[in-house]
Amino acid sequence: MVVPSLPHIMKDVVARVSATMQSRSADSFPVYFDYGLYVDVANNLYKGALANESTYPLIWLVANRSSFKKGDTPYVFGRAKMDIIVAMPTNPAYTWEQRLAEVFKKRLVPVYSELMYQIGQTPAFCSPDPEAVLHDWEKKIYWGGAEAGQPNTKNYFSNFIDALQIQNMELEVETHLPERFKLNN
Repeated sequence: MVVPSLPHIMKDVVARVSATMQSRSADSFPVYFDYGLYVDVANNLYKGALANESTYPLIWLVANRSSFKKGDTPYVFGRAKMDIIVAMPTNPAYTWEQRLAEVFKKRLVPVYSELMYQIGQTPAFCSPDPEAVLHDWEKKIYWGGAEAGQPNTKNYFSNFIDALQIQNMELEVETHLPERFKLNN
């Protein structure tokens, strides 16, 4: 049996998000993808910062928060449940209004909107309508990676970030997937 790979699928989705953001006539920028546990992604971001490589805006598929539930119809392999973080480094001196204008409106919200659109366009998922994708999201302000309800004293990242944390996203995964989305590739 061939098993779908959420990281392969989401990497493809983020590549299309990045292509769209880079093709904008004004304020174009690339978007980066990573997958893993908090510590893995934090290490990758730290290495990127040391090498003076740009790693933001980042779409991060959180490894320990993604799962499959077997489908019950012939065309659905299963139901994927995942958490995704869309992140940008932030300026600690920003006021709430500056944060909204400079980080959320200029970067995070456009990236989130395009992400939802591209998820709807992905042949691996059954739902072509981004509005039909079940998920919750919340703004994370000057965030270091602490879980909800926990103090934000530990910083997993090299900088504090502003983020949109997408939680409990549920998507049906097609049975007949393109080869590039399969775990054995």
